[in-house]
Amino acid sequence: MAWIASPLALKSRLLALENEAESGEFRLWLAVLGRAFKDLDSNDWRIRDDAVAFLTRPSRDLHMVCDLIGFDARAVIEAALHMQELGEAGRKVYLRGLLDEEIDHD
Repeated sequence: MAWIASPLALKSRLLALENEAESGEFRLWLAVLGRAFKDLDSNDWRIRDDAVAFLTRPSRDLHMVCDLIGFDARAVIEAALHMQELGEAGRKVYLRGLLDEEIDHD
């Protein structure tokens, strides 16, 4: 199910996003990353495990998403690993601060 972009397609997309930083596509990829962080606190172990795999292991897909929204992939991985170490209440507080929004469960 993983979609992998070619380097040329990524470069082209990055240039387009630089010209339209607030484009719908930019907001979409930001929402993808935000959803993955929310899923770290999911009650469904399958959803949580998928989020852990996506956010804590360097991959082409994670780097692509981070590049498209101007985030450092290493910082994203560190934040996700830190979230895993926190208890449930700590994860909710950390997630609220990270995403700057109210968190609802699944």
